[in-house]
Amino acid sequence: MPHRQRPYTILSVAQSIDGFIAGTSGFNRFSSDQDLDDLHKLRSTVGAIAVGIGTVLADNPRLTVRRGFEGAKPLRVVFDSFLRLPKDALVLNGEAHTVVFCGEDASPSSFDALGPLCEVVAVGKGKVDIKRALEFLASEKRVDRLLVEGGGKIIGSFLREDLADELRVSINPFICGEGVKMVSVSEKSDWGDKKGTSLLDIRFYPKSVQQFGHSVVITYLHARYFERSN
Repeated sequence: MPHRQRPYTILSVAQSIDGFIAGTSGFNRFSSDQDLDDLHKLRSTVGAIAVGIGTVLADNPRLTVRRGFEGAKPLRVVFDSFLRLPKDALVLNGEAHTVVFCGEDASPSSFDALGPLCEVVAVGKGKVDIKRALEFLASEKRVDRLLVEGGGKIIGSFLREDLADELRVSINPFICGEGVKMVSVSEKSDWGDKKGTSLLDIRFYPKSVQQFGHSVVITYLHARYFERSN
């Protein structure tokens, strides 16, 4: 999809040294306070902040701009194929407008229940069609920059469909040993054992390295931007 038909998309993750975004005990507060300050600064520059339903159920985030950058009110976006979003989720607290993308097979009763609290948009059979969701955000909501904050499944989906332009990876001095990986994939074909684009075909190159307290943040740009400049 040409970039102009969708928002410029930034994937942001905070992980342990060994590549986990959450440990088996549920611990996932890896980032330093300084890193969180910088993340909220980034939030203030985008038109929408998105997460998958797994992140909502696990962490119940507000997806708002705080830490001295109040004033900006990006759209809040949840990818929720089967409309499992609880009515008391903080993303429905009225602090900012919320769009929930679901599949066309989602329960009509769930659709009706969430309707008054947010805008529910059905895109795709079964699972959410992310490309169509991004087209909707660009054309109907005028979102030109999107920040995706996880979890592993939604990050994996964006990478698998080659819909990310930039990665913000915060590496923190913790070792989990096991837990939730930064990228969650479920199909062997994602790793290139079949014809077509695989995760191994997608390239990102470092743009910058910054330290915020104990967090080291590496920003990567998609190879397409380097290819254009050569």
